[in-house]
Amino acid sequence: MNGYNRITMLGNVASDPEFKSDKWQILNFRLACNQKNKKKDGSVFEETCFIDVSMFGFKAQEFATQLQKGMQVLVDGRLKLDSWKTQEGESRSKHKILADNIILEAEPVEENGLRDKIEDTFGGF
Repeated sequence: MNGYNRITMLGNVASDPEFKSDKWQILNFRLACNQKNKKKDGSVFEETCFIDVSMFGFKAQEFATQLQKGMQVLVDGRLKLDSWKTQEGESRSKHKILADNIILEAEPVEENGLRDKIEDTFGGF
């Protein structure tokens, strides 16, 4: 049985997007997602999750001219695990998002009707 691999993340573009167009059109950038949490003593702290994002094809070319570092975006796609060996022979791996869709300058889901926009674009939650 096949699994279901889908991820939607709201965050800020944390690096200048890089666009390559050799055999394939590829857009790469880093996404930063902040989350506030509470400690047992009630104090609030913030954690940031960084994840690489790649988009391919015509959409990659289109978004390459629109994305800027610091811009808030909503990214929808699937997770992919990249694995490799270092020169020392150590195994390394990291997850990244293969993006299918991006909403530019997105706002939090609770504000400005973004939930409707997400459902229209991605087909709901």
